[in-house]
Amino acid sequence: MSIPESARVVYRKNPLVEVICQVRYPAIFRIEQEYPTTFQDRISSDFPIAQEKNIVMQIPLEVLRALPEVVQRSLPLARAYEFSSRDGLWTVSLTRDFLALSTKQYHKWEEFRNLLRKCLNALQEVYAPPFYLRIGLRYQDIISRHALGLRDVEWAELLNPGIAGELGDPHLANDVQERFTVTLLRLPAHDAVVRMQHGLVQFAGGENDSKEICYLIDCDLFTEQQTEAQDVFHILDYLNRQAGNLFRYFISERLQSALQPEPA
Repeated sequence: MSIPESARVVYRKNPLVEVICQVRYPAIFRIEQEYPTTFQDRISSDFPIAQEKNIVMQIPLEVLRALPEVVQRSLPLARAYEFSSRDGLWTVSLTRDFLALSTKQYHKWEEFRNLLRKCLNALQEVYAPPFYLRIGLRYQDIISRHALGLRDVEWAELLNPGIAGELGDPHLANDVQERFTVTLLRLPAHDAVVRMQHGLVQFAGGENDSKEICYLIDCDLFTEQQTEAQDVFHILDYLNRQAGNLFRYFISERLQSALQPEPA
């Protein structure tokens, strides 16, 4: 993938709805056999609220959602622990084979990175995974024309022509009822790839919290090469930068301006 470099910016009208980082490691059964009290002590100043859950393991979310409910109920479950910030906007998930940090209030990479480092340092100190099997960073953006004062602007004016597809065709655009695309692209380094899912979605927001037709840009960047602990953030910094370039590639100059970018 050869996406042009773009300047780092922070958007005053931030379209991000969730950012997730997940790292996978060889199974550590001790995490299931005892409560992670020492790990909790390490991160409790930032994540004071804890709860225990049972989750379906080893099945990608998009595959799980496609399974019939009766099949979902029969799948084996594994123990997971969640630690949340006081306001509930940041969550750490710990299982025997992955740790994840997610937030619904993302501002800058440096803030996210600092909290993630605390969590990974605690993981290393308490459980010492020998290496990492997968490192992933996922950004989910919702473009709401209503929120940006662009209610009557066509999607063709807001998206890169190569992304808009049928929405950029004057003969088809007004009649498109559904459009959703999934593409897997190779990234230049670290044997990394990005799974891009994008298209029209209904999203609750705007006046009276009514549903609006918005545009979802969901980019899941990851590598499955074995990675040593000291190299994790080198890869994550790379994935973060690629994600920024990719989002900027998706959108037009008009949409970029409407998001009100400021230097990072």
